[in-house]
Amino acid sequence: MAYLSSLPLLSPSQLGEELFLYLAVSLAAVNAALVREEDRVQRPMYYTSRALKGAKERYPPIEKLTFDLVTAAHKLNSYFQAHSMIVLTEKPLRRAISNPNAAGQMTLWAVELSEFDIQYRPCTAIKGQVVADFIAEFTNVESQGAREYPQWNIHTDGSSNKQAGEAGIVLRSLEGDKIECMVRLDFPMTNNEAEYEALVMGLDLAKAARATSVIIHCDSQVITNQINGDYECKGERMKKYLEQENRRVDDLQAKIVQIPRGKNDKPTVLPRPHQQNTWSSSIRYSPFIHLSPLIDVVNVKEMSFESNWTTP
Repeated sequence: MAYLSSLPLLSPSQLGEELFLYLAVSLAAVNAALVREEDRVQRPMYYTSRALKGAKERYPPIEKLTFDLVTAAHKLNSYFQAHSMIVLTEKPLRRAISNPNAAGQMTLWAVELSEFDIQYRPCTAIKGQVVADFIAEFTNVESQGAREYPQWNIHTDGSSNKQAGEAGIVLRSLEGDKIECMVRLDFPMTNNEAEYEALVMGLDLAKAARATSVIIHCDSQVITNQINGDYECKGERMKKYLEQENRRVDDLQAKIVQIPRGKNDKPTVLPRPHQQNTWSSSIRYSPFIHLSPLIDVVNVKEMSFESNWTTP
């Protein structure tokens, strides 16, 4: 009741003043709050919100944030035209928009936003109660409106040395069945490239099993944050791996989370033929050799064994 007795009133802008924009994104929506500062108090001017549907739901986080800014620029065009706009965010939004190597939709958005006077500053503190209320309300709506999907689980792990490497994938189905895959990477690569190899192969395995919603568990901080848009992807090879990952999640409900290395589920040691009778029937183990990186022409061999112990 105390809040209802002192509802924030929308405040009109003053000629030539700087305005502040807060952005908030979720799985299913993008929101923005436009505020002005008066006597060190931030006063609300406008709120915007747009639901995400179809392909937009699968935008990487940094693209969602850019789309949020573009949406606000469309709806608040007169404010963007007449004022300097300060976007407050902890994400590397300016770097993503000004990246000369950006492609596709990001390039179009960058051109569209270039006509405005936009500055980017870290969101060090929330000065106004109105913005705190906006974020609290948005969080409540998000938690109520988020859709839940049955999810497969993918655990990936990659490692390498100067000559070769290996990628391990563990896929768990909705019913709890477990598929393990160990791939020998018969070419030179870095550890991060080996991690991407494992992750991309895990997505391929999930799609082959007709999974539609997955959680990817990865113990690499670099790879997890690059995919989530928190780290900039540097180097042409790493960018190609990220593109491969993005293509594979286009028609999946996918989420990647970082987990401690000690808690990552890795394939068990390759069983010997004489152990087949004691091996769980819920596990399928597929060994392969990759002769070239997934970002190049794929060349894969399936390892052969004298015994057909991998046959269900």
